[in-house]
Amino acid sequence: MEARTLPPELLAGLPPAVVEFIRTILVENAALKARVGELEAKLNQNSSNSSKPPSSDPPTVKRAPDRPATGKKLGGQPGHPRHERVRLPPTRVVDHKPARCACCQRPLAGNDPDPAWRQVWELPRVTPDVTEHRFHTLACRACGTATPAPRPAELPTAGYGPNLQAAVVYLTGSLNASKAQAAEVMAELLGVPLSTGQVCAIEQRAADALAPAVAELHAALPGCHVNMDETGWKEAGRTAWLWVAVAASFTVFRLAFSRGRVVVQDLLGAAYGNVLTTDRWSAYTGVERRQICWAHLRRDFQALIDRGGAAKRIGEPLLSLSDLVFHNWKRIRDGTLTRPIAVRRILDWYAPDIRLTLQKGTRSGSAEARALCGDLLGRWDSLWTFCRVAGVEPTNNAAERALRGAVLWRKRSQGTRTAAGSRYVGLVLSAVSTCRQQGRAVLDYLAAAIAAAQADRPTPSLLPQQA
Repeated sequence: MEARTLPPELLAGLPPAVVEFIRTILVENAALKARVGELEAKLNQNSSNSSKPPSSDPPTVKRAPDRPATGKKLGGQPGHPRHERVRLPPTRVVDHKPARCACCQRPLAGNDPDPAWRQVWELPRVTPDVTEHRFHTLACRACGTATPAPRPAELPTAGYGPNLQAAVVYLTGSLNASKAQAAEVMAELLGVPLSTGQVCAIEQRAADALAPAVAELHAALPGCHVNMDETGWKEAGRTAWLWVAVAASFTVFRLAFSRGRVVVQDLLGAAYGNVLTTDRWSAYTGVERRQICWAHLRRDFQALIDRGGAAKRIGEPLLSLSDLVFHNWKRIRDGTLTRPIAVRRILDWYAPDIRLTLQKGTRSGSAEARALCGDLLGRWDSLWTFCRVAGVEPTNNAAERALRGAVLWRKRSQGTRTAAGSRYVGLVLSAVSTCRQQGRAVLDYLAAAIAAAQADRPTPSLLPQQA
């Protein structure tokens, strides 16, 4: 209740100082109510109404209801493709033959042209393949000059072969093992005693080997539709951000001390003309063609619902309409609806209702609803780019999935200590993620890149090979 809504006769009968005091109290009370609402909303944030991960949800958060039982047995269902054990090339073969006939006991001989088989897999005890190079210094019998043997150009300066170095990088850069864990695996499983300092040195040489290939990916980003996201990081206690840009066939990571537009321009170029899919973070605002992530919007709509009151009355229809958008989009994937029909339904049936609800939200009694609805109306075209441009998804899930492994790395290591460590993180994550996107063997590529660097040959490209 504001002071101006007080009955005029009441105001007329009060001294001016008292009227001003009442007005001040009412203004302060409204500000305090707004502040309490903000704090309660922050306190009630969870994975359903914010970007917080499900692991951070308290026990009080209401989980999605369990799906009703289907009555089907556990395991593969009828029509599900069989996943049988792979038959590896045998190291040795042991034939088992019956000696006598099970009926008349006469001796049996010969071979079954198609015998049944059962393989037993075992890991051999691994011992490192160590080549010891001995450099002799020989004295000339004529003049007495001592001449040492020259060092072969192909001899690794670090004393480790490409496969060994690739294994270390695979452990730390692909499996998120710590340096101590990588050293333990190398010693216990492979018989190679390494210190954590030696692991770190191998990582830095690998970063140098991968840098040209990742730079090539960076140069190719402006020509692709891209999903982008960022997550917090620490370098020597300083706040930084790990950025990721995901194209259809490759991924680029970059660690920077900025969360601003300068990083977006550095990755994509100032004149980027393809579609960028992101959340609503302001750093992406300068990009002309965008797709706003609908998964993030659903969480925003749920946040309005959780606030209750006027915000809930706007959030509920928006969430329901977004369910219908996703339902039709998923039908394209499962083959039950063609893209033209699904797009027509989304744009002709649901988009107008969403627009009307957003317009209503701008007149809502909830400040949060007014802010969100006004912002989305200002970005209206960016909500529907996925309907107009083939190959663009309505969500930023590709970038969020790419960041999950990096987030686990950050939680395990608490970030990096040096700029060299941050450089390694960006380069190795780019190489590993790209190999997985393309179905390439990560370990084989790492070994090939390290071998090329040792031999001073060009780094194998990470760009998809043209058929």
